[in-house]
Amino acid sequence: MMRQHLGRPVVLAPAQPSRRASMGGPGWPYSPLSIAARDCIQAPLFGLLGLLVRTQVSGLEQIDRLNGPALFVANHISHLDTPVVLRALPAQRRRRIAVAAARDYFYNSAVVGAMVGVGVGAFPLARGDDIRPLLNQCARLKEGGWSMLFFPEGTRSTTGEIGPFKHGVGLIALKLGLPVVPIRTRGLFDVLPKGRRLPRPGRVTVHVGSPLEFETATPMRRVTASIEAALRAL
Repeated sequence: MMRQHLGRPVVLAPAQPSRRASMGGPGWPYSPLSIAARDCIQAPLFGLLGLLVRTQVSGLEQIDRLNGPALFVANHISHLDTPVVLRALPAQRRRRIAVAAARDYFYNSAVVGAMVGVGVGAFPLARGDDIRPLLNQCARLKEGGWSMLFFPEGTRSTTGEIGPFKHGVGLIALKLGLPVVPIRTRGLFDVLPKGRRLPRPGRVTVHVGSPLEFETATPMRRVTASIEAALRAL
């Protein structure tokens, strides 16, 4: 298997068990108790999701050889994006993914914040100019052996098309030195678009792309543009 490395292929080493696999990440959503509770919560929810959405997944072989944490990025269409993407990934990988969730949307209520924390391992993402707290949080998650899932558009699409990416994702990829895995979903705009309260049954595809890796000296905007282009090409 190959990674895309600024146009040059890089051979990935065979996957090895993480030395930090048993470590909890920063914060209570990443404690062993929360992970166990999340497994119990997600099992029936994913079962219901499977009845609502017929999902076809392709490209999982692209991440078979990933060794350690990665930065997953997906297009943002619906409130079902996160459960659909998580359900599509292998269980061992899914159990060690923290999901970035907008602080101003999901954390205005302590109850909602707790629900997304235990339900999908979410952490608050402040949509502002100061990215340092987010970088620190992501660095702690990486140190704890956690991958992260971001939606770089920053908000759900109102048309079903992919919007421009925020540059924060490029900065995070550079600062953390993580492989970036693009994931594109199709069909969720028909199931639960922005503005609709109740979903309707439908078919969804989830395509996992080849991991991308960038040199630390790469300009941030170039990194963001490369990630966006890779996701659009799926």
